[in-house]
Amino acid sequence: MEWISTLEDTPRIRTGQDIDKLIRSFGAQSGDFNIEEYWSVVDQLARIPGAGYIRLDFGIPGLVPCDVARKTHGRLLAEGTVCAQYPPHAGLPHLIRVFSQFMAQQLAVSVPPGNVFVTCGATQALFVAQAVAARLTATRRSVAFLTPNYPPMRAQARFLGMDVVSVDVDGKRGEALIRAVRGALESGDVAALCWASPSNPGWMVLTEDELAAIAELCAAHGVVPIEDLTYLGMVGRADDPLPTIARHADEYFLVLSSSKMLSYAGERVGFLVGSPRLLARTSFCLDAAFATTSVRRACSSLIFNLTAGAPHSAQYAVASVLDAVNKGRYPLAEALAVYRHRARRLNGILKKNGFYTLYTADEEEATNGFYVNFGYPGLSEMTLMKALLRVGVAVLPLSIFGSVRTDGVRACVGRLEESMMPELEARLTGFGG
Repeated sequence: MEWISTLEDTPRIRTGQDIDKLIRSFGAQSGDFNIEEYWSVVDQLARIPGAGYIRLDFGIPGLVPCDVARKTHGRLLAEGTVCAQYPPHAGLPHLIRVFSQFMAQQLAVSVPPGNVFVTCGATQALFVAQAVAARLTATRRSVAFLTPNYPPMRAQARFLGMDVVSVDVDGKRGEALIRAVRGALESGDVAALCWASPSNPGWMVLTEDELAAIAELCAAHGVVPIEDLTYLGMVGRADDPLPTIARHADEYFLVLSSSKMLSYAGERVGFLVGSPRLLARTSFCLDAAFATTSVRRACSSLIFNLTAGAPHSAQYAVASVLDAVNKGRYPLAEALAVYRHRARRLNGILKKNGFYTLYTADEEEATNGFYVNFGYPGLSEMTLMKALLRVGVAVLPLSIFGSVRTDGVRACVGRLEESMMPELEARLTGFGG
């Protein structure tokens, strides 16, 4: 309350009681949480003169894109030729080639350029992967997800008319996780298994052993694995490449994005990768939806029919920075290390003030992320969220990510600049007092 009471007088919001009234207006008290309405409330609070809300709620990057991308993009826009032309609907050939080289360097896997599709962000790539996998067989009506996860994953499955099966990972690693996945797939009704590594919000990275077991289960049950690698490069594995299903399965979809790893979120350039064996498959079940029996042609057709390609000049910009990374001219890992530093600082502040972390297998994972998940003794997620709003800090409850935990929230360090750390610590000092 002290933080609110120091603000200049405003007719819109002046007290913690007003905050509670706003939150109750969109049903958060009953757990009926609407993220768009919540952001509207926080936007209102942020407009209070002198409030200076610390926004940890948006999962967006906070780094300025590298000069290479901005200069390439700006030059092409100024010339006016490229932006006046439709892009190749499956992607710019040059971008696909440098992306294939990037994957070989970053993941140590071979990705033939012919197996790459450029999309309008990773979200579109996820949709295409689910839509095709869901229609490979006529009888399967479910998609399974490792949760908590990115909410649009599950929303897309529901839009496609599929049932959602959740496999919550809290406290499940190794054999416990594999047992849970096995239990979900044994029904015979699951068309695809989706997850992100590292995950949003848990920042969990599946191990090579876990992925090998998951690949074996998917093959045995005829399930298509869909792996979201949106945060590639942000984990800080200096010696070993990030574990991936591509090293263990013959059939898979991979999803990647320029938004987080290249800080190019506003331009909506993502990638869908299909394994050679999966893209070579045919199924008469695809024909009704895609007018083709080929998985490869179904992916290409759906991308075209959704957006007719990704932004043209932005593809050149992304290609330029990937090429710079491939040739050692742009230190991507060094650029992204700032997020890990912010996460470590945030975790230190939280620990010092009595908070506890969630969804972390070890201390390294807890301090190595773009997202930090935490709770406070005795507080539910909604109570904690409101209490943090009262001291000028905006976060999101874990329930919107499909979590079974009711005691935690997610913070994103994307916009938590170093200059904000002293103020954040001041607002959280004595939080429970």
